[in-house]
Amino acid sequence: MPSYDELPVQSLRRPDAVRSLATIRRGETVVVECILFDIVRTRCEIKGIHLGDLLRCRETEAGRLLLETARGALVAVEQQWARFVQVTAPSPSAAGSATGSVPLCA
Repeated sequence: MPSYDELPVQSLRRPDAVRSLATIRRGETVVVECILFDIVRTRCEIKGIHLGDLLRCRETEAGRLLLETARGALVAVEQQWARFVQVTAPSPSAAGSATGSVPLCA
């Protein structure tokens, strides 16, 4: 059995693992679990991104993510800010809803 240091990063990720929005890839759908820092939370609110929102990555280019919300809006987010937004893979029950009940960041 390989040691922890020898395992590829992909094999360490669980489907429910919390990670940064900045790491998502084109076509991937995620749920916003936590937005760190007030300034980032404010920027997200201005762009229409809130806790519990489902987001689908439409494109990644030049330090930006083009995200589609469950309501169909397209939002451009700079990756430098996306680093501070924590996301997870959507649960099967969240697939059809626009927002869910998500606890505040710990």
